[in-house]
Amino acid sequence: MNLVPPKAGQHPGVIGPNQMAAGPVDNTISRMSVLLHIKTSMDSVNCGMLASRVEHEDAVVVDVTAEWLNLDDNGKELPASELEAVKKLPAFIGHELVLHQQYYDADTEEPLSNMVYNMKFFSLDKKGFFTAEELMNCILKWEKVHRNAKIWHGAVDAHHVFLESMRWSTDLKGVDIIPACFFPSYGS
Repeated sequence: MNLVPPKAGQHPGVIGPNQMAAGPVDNTISRMSVLLHIKTSMDSVNCGMLASRVEHEDAVVVDVTAEWLNLDDNGKELPASELEAVKKLPAFIGHELVLHQQYYDADTEEPLSNMVYNMKFFSLDKKGFFTAEELMNCILKWEKVHRNAKIWHGAVDAHHVFLESMRWSTDLKGVDIIPACFFPSYGS
């Protein structure tokens, strides 16, 4: 099976004889119930799972860890064996994963050169994909750098912590960045 870069908007999977497009596997990622725990250098201004967590402007990220929640889409607890099975599922097709995020000035829509986060990961075996657990390990490494961006009320974002999806990195007009780059999307 040959892995090929996806075309704009193309989902991962088989696209032709012996060809598979690279990218996130949405139905696996939707089963990954993951909560980030973000430790910063200062106590937050306010905090709580339902309150908007806002950090001090001078705070920096000290550590980011992930907690795998053993819940289904309805919040029902699953057997531990099912969580272990989810961690082994293919979550990103391809030998190379590029996580990318670019921020823009809200007034001018110009890219902020000091706000570009790029990190490349490689699958070191021959299976052709990253498992859910391998993907989450890559995301954690990226978040330890990316989370220091001052994007949430002028401070680091320690509020959006529930993994929801992997999205294509696009420019302000919504055009996919090629080669294919992705970023994790979180809810609060």
